[in-house]
Amino acid sequence: MPSEAAPASETRRLHPWSILFLLAAQVKQFALPVVVALVVGTRSREAAWQIYTLPILIPYAVFVLVRYRTFTYTFGDDELVIRSGLFFKNERHVPYSRIQNLDAVQNAMHRLLGVVDVRVDTGSSAEADATLSVVSWPAYEEMRRRVLDERSLARGTEAA
Repeated sequence: MPSEAAPASETRRLHPWSILFLLAAQVKQFALPVVVALVVGTRSREAAWQIYTLPILIPYAVFVLVRYRTFTYTFGDDELVIRSGLFFKNERHVPYSRIQNLDAVQNAMHRLLGVVDVRVDTGSSAEADATLSVVSWPAYEEMRRRVLDERSLARGTEAA
């Protein structure tokens, strides 16, 4: 969990609860095959269907852990840098001056755990330019403060 007094160039990770949220999102994708396996498993009176679903769950869990470990973000002097990927590295540089909106998205589980999904929007497309899934509320507040401070500095320089 990032602290509020952390230096600007420190590499940060998502909140550890992101593992739970990412795993839940992955489980939703194969919920239908699991339901089918339950129905077919009970009809054939085969009790070992749980063992057959285990090889499906392990790769999902590994994927979630790798994604958590390889996703980082850094507050640069004038940009937000987001890095992700294990084999195919993806690095996005989003200048603070281009960020038009930081959306904090929460559902009931997010509120219960004190975390938020952050969507970074520069207005260049209909979708968010970057999404930070499951960031602590203080980290979101720090991000918002940095973006607003940099934007006000940029406006002050333009006005001068």
